[in-house]
Amino acid sequence: MDSSKLQSIIQLIVTNSNTYTTWSLSIFGGSLLAILSNEYVKPLGKRSKLIYFLFIPGWFLLAQSIRCGDLIMRSSIMSSINPNNSVTAIKTMNDHFESQISYFNYAITIFGIWLALFLLWWIFQDYVTKKINDKH
Repeated sequence: MDSSKLQSIIQLIVTNSNTYTTWSLSIFGGSLLAILSNEYVKPLGKRSKLIYFLFIPGWFLLAQSIRCGDLIMRSSIMSSINPNNSVTAIKTMNDHFESQISYFNYAITIFGIWLALFLLWWIFQDYVTKKINDKH
């Protein structure tokens, strides 16, 4: 395979990996906002709040997805430095990309479970909305 074809494959993997990294960072930030925000309905009871423990494995899996994206970027840089090693770099990047997608999908599944449990709580439980600035 010629060098330009190999470089275009590498660039394609890097571009798609960057997309997953961006999504992972966005979900991570959004989930932190969900916990820290005071502007939405939250469970008040201790048992109801246990669903937030699902964030911990979700964050771990997102971090692993981001780490795989970093490994892909490093492999891309190494293939630029040593173009003779591009085929090996593509194989390595492909393995990391597969792992990145898997970690991301597992994280999305966990956050989906959290959302389903939150919606069930929201539908079937009485709740009180409270804002910090309310004096009532």
